[in-house]
Amino acid sequence: MDQIANYIPFASSCKERIDLGGEGVRSIVLSGNALYCGQYFSGDIAAVDVSSSKMSVIDSFGPGEQPKADAIRLGEALWYDSTICYQNWQSCASCHPDGRADGYNWDNLNDGVGVSKQAKSMLYALRTPPAMVTGIRADSETAIAAGLKYICFNADTAGKVENIMAYMMAMLPEQSPYLNDDGTLTESATRGKALFEEYGCVVCHPAPLYTDMQFHTSIDLENEPAWEYRDMDTASLVEVWRTYPWGYFGGHTDMVEYVKYSVSKAGKTITDEQAKDLANFVLSIGAEGEQYGALQIKNADGSYNKLKAGQNLVSLSVIKQTAGAPDATVTITLYDKDGKELDTESKEIKDLKYGTYTNFDVDITVPANLAKGAYYVVSFKGADGKALATDLKIILY
Repeated sequence: MDQIANYIPFASSCKERIDLGGEGVRSIVLSGNALYCGQYFSGDIAAVDVSSSKMSVIDSFGPGEQPKADAIRLGEALWYDSTICYQNWQSCASCHPDGRADGYNWDNLNDGVGVSKQAKSMLYALRTPPAMVTGIRADSETAIAAGLKYICFNADTAGKVENIMAYMMAMLPEQSPYLNDDGTLTESATRGKALFEEYGCVVCHPAPLYTDMQFHTSIDLENEPAWEYRDMDTASLVEVWRTYPWGYFGGHTDMVEYVKYSVSKAGKTITDEQAKDLANFVLSIGAEGEQYGALQIKNADGSYNKLKAGQNLVSLSVIKQTAGAPDATVTITLYDKDGKELDTESKEIKDLKYGTYTNFDVDITVPANLAKGAYYVVSFKGADGKALATDLKIILY
C-alpha cells in the first residue's frame, strides 16, 4: 500500500472505455436501450446498446463528410482528449477548462514540492512569455511539451505541441459581464480606468496585454522567504473576471477588497468608492476595441515577445480579433532608449478571417550594443490611418 503513490498503473483497469469510432462526446440522449452520443470533433452520432453489461456501438450516423480539420481544431481536440494521458483520465482541460483556469490550486513539481499555486488561464499565454506562475518555463511551447511528459506521462509529443499551440494562439477573450451591453465601459469602470493609471497599476499591467512580462515579488509573499515562493511572472489582467479567485495562492475572492489590499501594500490610501470603481475597471478588461493583436514577434534565436540586444526580429504573427475589422497595415518600429528610430518594417493584412492568424517574415536589425530602455512598437492602422488596436510596446530591460 505504501507504494501506491509511486505506481503509475494503479487503478488503470478500474474503468472500461468504449471506442465510439468518433471523437469528442459532448451530449448524450438515452432512448430505450440506445444511448445516442453526439461527437463534437468528428461531427457524427454514435448509438450504444446499453441493454447488457457489455455495451457496444450499434450504429453511427451524421450529416456526411466533414471539412478537413485545421491545426486549430486539431489542437482543440487534443486539449480535451484524455487519451493523451498515460492513464487516459486527464487532459489540458482538466485544469484549464475552455483554456482558462479551474479555480483550484495545484502543486506542480517544477517549482518545489508542497507549494500549491493558483492555476493560470491559458488565454494570451503564447503572447506573454515566460510560462507558469513563477516563469519556470521559458515559453508556452516548452511548457506544453513538459506538461505532456511530466503531467500526462506522454513522451510522444510529435505533432501535438504544434497543434495545441495553434489552438492556444487562436483563443480570444469573451466580453466581460461588467461592461455595458454594447461593450463599453460603465461610468464606474471609466472612473476606475483613470485610477488604474493614477495608482500606477499600469506600470506592471500595460495595455493591450496588461502585463509587462517581468518578474515581481507578490504582495502575498513578504513573509515567505523559501525558494519555492520566489518572484512571480506578472499575470495578464485580460479576462481576469473569469479567473477567480486571485493572487499568488488564489486567496483573494473579492476584487474590491483585493484592490484595497494592494493599495495598502503600496503604502497608499483609497476610498471605498474609488476601490469599487478601480475593481470594476479591472473586471472589465478584455479585448474591446482591439481589432487586431500581435501574437508572437520572434527573435533570431527562437524566443519571442522579448527584445534582446543582437537578436534580430525575424517574424511576426497577427490575429484578427474583431469580426468585420477592415484590412490593416501592421508596423514594427525599433527605437533606442532615447526614442530615436533605428529600423522599421510594415506588412499589409488582407482578407484575414475573424479568429484566425497569419505569419509574416520580417527583418529588423537589433544592434548588439543596444542599451536597456530601448524598445519596439507594434501598431495596427486602417486605410484611413486610424489605429485599430493599442500599440504593443516591448522594452529591453
